[in-house]
Amino acid sequence: MPQDPEGYFEITYQAPFKGPNVQLPENQIPKEFSPFTNNFIFKNGEIRTKPVLKKFIPGPPDNSIINAVYGFVDGNNVVHTVAVTATGLWQLNFNWQEFRGKAWNRVSPFPAGTGFSNLPSACAVFVNQFYFTNGGHDLWAWDGITNLKFTGPSTVIPAFQSVAKIDVAHNLTAGARFLGELNARLLLLDTIEQQNSAGKPTTEFTQRVRWCASGKPTVWDPTVDTGAGFNDFLEVPDTITNYMSIGRSGYVFRVNGITELTPISNGLLPFDFNHLWASERGIGNVFVYSIANYGPTGVFISTEDIYEISVGGFKNIGGEARDAIFNDLAAATSGPIASIYPRFTNNYIYLCYDLSIPQGNSSVNWIFSFEDRNWTRWTFEDGIRTGNVRFNPIN
Repeated sequence: MPQDPEGYFEITYQAPFKGPNVQLPENQIPKEFSPFTNNFIFKNGEIRTKPVLKKFIPGPPDNSIINAVYGFVDGNNVVHTVAVTATGLWQLNFNWQEFRGKAWNRVSPFPAGTGFSNLPSACAVFVNQFYFTNGGHDLWAWDGITNLKFTGPSTVIPAFQSVAKIDVAHNLTAGARFLGELNARLLLLDTIEQQNSAGKPTTEFTQRVRWCASGKPTVWDPTVDTGAGFNDFLEVPDTITNYMSIGRSGYVFRVNGITELTPISNGLLPFDFNHLWASERGIGNVFVYSIANYGPTGVFISTEDIYEISVGGFKNIGGEARDAIFNDLAAATSGPIASIYPRFTNNYIYLCYDLSIPQGNSSVNWIFSFEDRNWTRWTFEDGIRTGNVRFNPIN
């Protein structure tokens, strides 16, 4: 790094490259790191141009906002790719590439008065059925087989149905902001519950976890089956901000903490709830939809860093790019949304965590490579991510 009396200096960087480093002045960055970069990718120790990415699948014909894209196999072993919007549930046509203008068929609209919103939807596949909810007082399910039914000129029976009747005798229904699965049970987290459906107000329980009976995703009433039930986190005054499961354990994320769920039985209390630290000052998830997991690995964002969670514990991964990532998060115009996927194409393997940060009508994406352990920054000028995207190897 020679320097002349006029202030000129030269820095030589050298492979294998480890990604951007914004934690040090440029003239002190180690030779294997790079200064702040944009729209490149660091793979196998090289600096490369990013893969060619394009709008792969067009949106629904009514231009509704996609809240989630998911894939599942139904009871007849038929593969479905579905999208959830505020106007209903849509299915991707198998020949959509030939008829791009009709890529999606609407499975069913939402019944009137359900108030389905444009929040990212929580989704799960359980017993060959697709379940979804996003902050209403219903948990919806579609088996992939039932079709939309018309019983009259204006009467429609949806192909999907609300299944979380948590108190059959009093017609008490529940939805949630987050959805999970553990120990052969569906979980509703941060629940929204309603007594009757005739215009009664809903109540949100931000600290509540509900579960169905073992293997029975339509049975949520403990008076019908004692395997169903709920738990309120009253001992940790905090709000649930998402959920993920890794192996035999589930993790309920809160703003200031994490609660570990360990299966212990199939009886009245199927889980042990272990709060990992005090809720007022612990590490938690502060960006609700920044959580993503794939196989034995998950990622979430706390107040001070980005963390990887696995069967081996927690590890902060913000590294040398942390401050630049948090600068972009501070400039976000709405909440960031994350996904984990293993490849861009079949011959471009790249297991990564993709954090999409909306900034106006554009987005900044920070990509973390689990193999190379580095970050790269991309920008997109043609829109923002609005829903959860789940990589599904069957599609």
